[in-house]
Amino acid sequence: MQQFRPRIEDRHKVMVRARLRAGETEREACIVDISTRGLSAAATPAPRQGEIVEIAVGKHTIVGQVQWTSERRFGVAFRERISVIAAISGKGNLVLPRHGQGTASAVALRNPAETSAETARSLEFFIFAAAAALAVLLIVDHLSLALASLDTVRSALASTGGG
Repeated sequence: MQQFRPRIEDRHKVMVRARLRAGETEREACIVDISTRGLSAAATPAPRQGEIVEIAVGKHTIVGQVQWTSERRFGVAFRERISVIAAISGKGNLVLPRHGQGTASAVALRNPAETSAETARSLEFFIFAAAAALAVLLIVDHLSLALASLDTVRSALASTGGG
C-alpha cells in the first residue's frame, strides 16, 4: 500500500493544455491542478512512476519527476519551485528565486501606493506629535500664569494679615 505525504501547499485547480515529453515520446496532456512544487495532469498513456518528464506550456518547459501514476492521471514533483501564474499563462519568469535570493529586487519593486501610504502615515504621526507637544506647552503656560496669579493673591493676603 502506498503512503501519501501531506502536501506542503494547496494546489490550484486548472485546465491547461500542455505537451508532455517522457523519454522519446511526446503527446498531448492536460494539467488539472498545480502548485509551485508540483502538478497533476492527465495524458494517455500516463508516464511511468519515477520517470523524468518535460511539460511544455506556452514558451515554458517544466521539468519534474513522476511521483505517482494511474491509468490516465499522474503527479509530478518539480526540480525547482515555479510561478503558478507564469506556468498557466506561458509568460513571465517561470522559476521562483530560492529562499534568500531576489530579496533586494523585491524591496526595490515595492508598490508605489504602499510607499505613498507609509509616507502619509509617518507624516500624520509627526503632525499629531507636534500638535500634542504644542498643546502641552500651552497648558503649562496657562498653568504657570494661573499659579502666578495665586501667588500674587497669597502675597497680598499675607501682607494685609488675612492669611
